[in-house]
Amino acid sequence: MKKRLSNIYLSIVLLSIPLSCKHQADTISSDHEIVIDVDESIKLTYSDIFESLEIIPLESTHELLVGDIDQVLFAENRIFIVDENKTKSLFIFDGSGKLVKRIESKGLGPGELFKPTSAQVLENDNQLVIFDGRQGKCMFYDYDGNFLHEIRYTDWLATYDWIYHRGHFYFYSENGEDFEDRLFKTTVGMQTVLRINTFFKGDAKIINGMKNAYLYPTYGGSSLFFNERNSNRILEIQEDVIKRQYVFSFSKDEFKPDPQRVYQAIDFTREFWRQDQYALGDGLIDGKRISLLSINKGRESKLALWTKEDNTVKIIEAIQNDMDRLTPDIIGLHRYFRGPDAYVWAAFPKELEEFEKTFRPGQNLYSEFAEQYAIGADDNPILFVYSFKK
Repeated sequence: MKKRLSNIYLSIVLLSIPLSCKHQADTISSDHEIVIDVDESIKLTYSDIFESLEIIPLESTHELLVGDIDQVLFAENRIFIVDENKTKSLFIFDGSGKLVKRIESKGLGPGELFKPTSAQVLENDNQLVIFDGRQGKCMFYDYDGNFLHEIRYTDWLATYDWIYHRGHFYFYSENGEDFEDRLFKTTVGMQTVLRINTFFKGDAKIINGMKNAYLYPTYGGSSLFFNERNSNRILEIQEDVIKRQYVFSFSKDEFKPDPQRVYQAIDFTREFWRQDQYALGDGLIDGKRISLLSINKGRESKLALWTKEDNTVKIIEAIQNDMDRLTPDIIGLHRYFRGPDAYVWAAFPKELEEFEKTFRPGQNLYSEFAEQYAIGADDNPILFVYSFKK
């Protein structure tokens, strides 16, 4: 289970002024009900859904090596890599993978980063915002990593997820026993503009825990998706109103928590594992024609294809790599990239080498690749960016 954004500390407070207004979930303009047949699955290949591949080896120096990848963000000619725990740094590369700068842990003082919990890109302003959960502050930089300013708070609120969308931040938080209004919108200056009611009658009430992600960008950027923990409902939010709800149900073995009970997160998870039934998972990557979804069955994570034209969902056995054959078949979605419009695989050279030895021995594809790109075994990761067909 993913940590809260603040680790053992409570996260950022985002409210220093009274709330101005509230949107209720019953303002939905349209609903879509989608039944997923769990006994029917499909096999796909990369070329079925991807139209292109870009391979980006990230430049390495002995002093500036990425320890792990917790988040990948793309902006205009920039790639941002968050390494929260191993190096406690955010690495900036240009579009070709050349290292621009490392923003590293310095301390707890003004203008100093302690640990980059996560980041967002303000494309309209060409700015990068790093959330430092240990210090409860957002730190603003330009795309070259030059520090601009920070916003810090003395009040506290546990924050689970956040996203930048059309000039504002949207935060999802656990605020006491208030289950209705956990999603709220702020200005870039962190003043709360409104709260959005995402809680529906019959929803399970879960406290003291979280999932990997709640908020996802949509293709085209006119709206965003929201998905509650182990809820089979995806909400599409546009212009601060819930415009659509997509209700997914399973042909059998669907997990249905008790709406009269308040679950501790760990108890909820154990119950879900024990019943070994289906529910939507944490991952969603949105494209123009299709979306990739995560589906959970107990402890097992599956992948599904959501076709937008007819609003059908099919469980995928695997997406077989028939393009470059350097990366594994896709059987699930990674937490470090949410899209939209592309699937990103980030791998260290040693991982690719070991994968070939184990699953594709004698092919020498990685050896040829490493020689072509002058990649060493201990170098920085390589990004494989597969763009969806339009």
